[in-house]
Formats: sequence, C-alpha cells, structure tokens
Amino acid sequence: MNKKDQDYYDIRTEAKPCCPICGHKGMILYRNQHDRLFGTRGKWNLRKCLAEDCGLLWGDPMPVVSDIPKLYQKYYTHQNVHDYLLNNIGIKNIYCRAKLGYLSRKYHYEPNGSVSGFDRFLSLIFYMLPNRRADLDHPFRWLSSLPKGDLLEVGCGAGGMLEKMQTWGWNVTGLEPDEKALAMARNKGFNVRCGDLLKCKFDEESFDAIIMHHVFEHIENPIKILEECRRILRRNGLLLITTPNSESLGHIVFGNNWRGLEVPRHLIIYSVQSMNKLACLVGMMGRAIIFSYGRGGIDVLRQSYCLKKYNVSSHKIGLLPKFRLEIVWSLAWIMNLFSKDRRWGEELIFIYHK
Repeated sequence: MNKKDQDYYDIRTEAKPCCPICGHKGMILYRNQHDRLFGTRGKWNLRKCLAEDCGLLWGDPMPVVSDIPKLYQKYYTHQNVHDYLLNNIGIKNIYCRAKLGYLSRKYHYEPNGSVSGFDRFLSLIFYMLPNRRADLDHPFRWLSSLPKGDLLEVGCGAGGMLEKMQTWGWNVTGLEPDEKALAMARNKGFNVRCGDLLKCKFDEESFDAIIMHHVFEHIENPIKILEECRRILRRNGLLLITTPNSESLGHIVFGNNWRGLEVPRHLIIYSVQSMNKLACLVGMMGRAIIFSYGRGGIDVLRQSYCLKKYNVSSHKIGLLPKFRLEIVWSLAWIMNLFSKDRRWGEELIFIYHK
C-alpha cells in the first residue's frame, strides 16, 4: 500500500459522547458500522441524543478535524460530471427536453437559449408527477422569489450547481475545501475559494443567497457555521440548507443500511426536531422554515436496498424490488403531504430569511 492510500485509511478519532447541539448524552443507536462506500478503516458508532426536544444523530467516535480531509480523497466531488440537463441539449432525448421545458416554463431557465416551445409542451407531464417534479424544482423553487444577486455555494464540489445558478442569472462564488474539486471548478472559470467558511472571513453582508447542498451533515460545528452564514447574508437574503433526514421513512425501513448514514463522513444527521432545536440556539427560529421533502428519495431507497441485500450501494436490481421501492417513495411523499410536521421525506430543508 502506498503512502497516499495509507493516509486515506488511517483516520484518527476522538470520542463524542455528548450531543454537538444541546450537550445531552446519547445512546448508541448503531454500533460497529463500516464504511461500505469508500472503505475507510475502522468501526463507527452512531449515537442518538436523549433530550426530548432534540433527537440528533452523530458519530462517536468522530474523525479528528485535521483528518477529515482524508475521507474525501475518493469522493464524488472529484467526478467532473457536467450538468445532466445541459449535457443533453441538442440530443433528441424526450425526457431531458421535457425537464428543460419545465424549468423554462416555471423559472425562465434558458441555458444557451435552446429551449423550444415543443420542450415546454413536453414539460406538462411533470405537472402530473409531483414527486418527480421535486427533483427539478430544487433549488429554483426556494430562490425564485429573490432578485438575482450574489450567491455563495458552500461545498461547491466541481461546480455543477454554480454553473446552473450562473446560467439562471446569479453572480456566483464557490467555497470548496477539497483541492481536486476546487481545481475542476476553477477550470470552468468560477470564482472559488479554498478552505472552510469560518476561515474565509467574508465581509459582513456579502451575499444575497447562501446554498449548502448536502454539506451540512459533513460539518462538525453547525452552531458556528449558522452564525457565520447569518453574518455574511445581506438583509432579506436567504440561506438554503439541504441535508439527509434522520426520521425519513427510508431510515425506518432500512435501519443501519439507510444510505443517509454514510459513516464516517456524515458527522451529524438531523431531523425536523433537532434542526428546530439548532435554529432556536442560534436565534434563527422566528425566520426559519424547516421541513422534510421527497427530492432524491428514490435514489436513496435504491442505494439503501443495495446496501442491505448486496452490501454495496450500487447493484443491478430487478423490476419487482424497483416497484416496491417506488411504492415506499410514493407512500413517504403522501404521508409527508398530509402530516402536520412533514417529517417523512428523505431530505431535510432548512430555509432562513434574514
């Protein structure tokens, strides 16, 4: 084994017996979990906070802060994948053209001015598929009421979201701690800084919108991060966080095989209740909206099924299991639609208006 691989596998850890948000002790929910996605060495436990108004999940032990970058040497952000919609422009792909037509019709998203009237006509199919439509709406739905201004994406990876938002009219800035992903984003011409949010020292009220798309679960100090986001947001600005939902129907069905756990990279996993607790602690509760959503749920369920049955996250599955997973996903969407606390979806949405 070469030194680079040795560094990747050897991760130092520290005990974290108390909740990172409220400080209460937690019970072991899952013991001796393995990294089945990227093969990090070690056995990892997940705790659940015992406080009635919290219920947070977190890793114990947790990687020490200085070793966390080692967990991402083989991560998804290193894949230089072009946006699916943009990559299929000009190809007679009916489904893709319908997606572009939907975004053009609803949000005036016009990549290269290539969306035709026929594409908009095709998009009508999505108005009959609300659970599929959720994938397309993100993040357009949450930002559509804002005038286009300065947008920061924390954890921008190779720049896929920056590309989409810039096409939509935003002036984009990225922040990415991983040097490989950073180089890919910069090669596309984006203004991307290296490092974490707390060390970048952006000026006060620098941005009209801040996006963290499946980044928050990788952060070990959520209170400080939220406080910094509030500081650098302009008045009437918006903070949008998406993160796995620990109370999702998928987690209930698949338990320790649920894809959203992703030990040891997912340091903290939230629920509607624990995110509300966090918002209260940082003084955001009065202007924060927190709920779960069905976006991406079918992919999470498929990977969870593969982890349970084949011990890997990607494997060919038959039509019957696919059909059953579609039923679970649709059931979660319906339950979420009619439940008061909206806690069944695979993805948690946190929206703060300053």
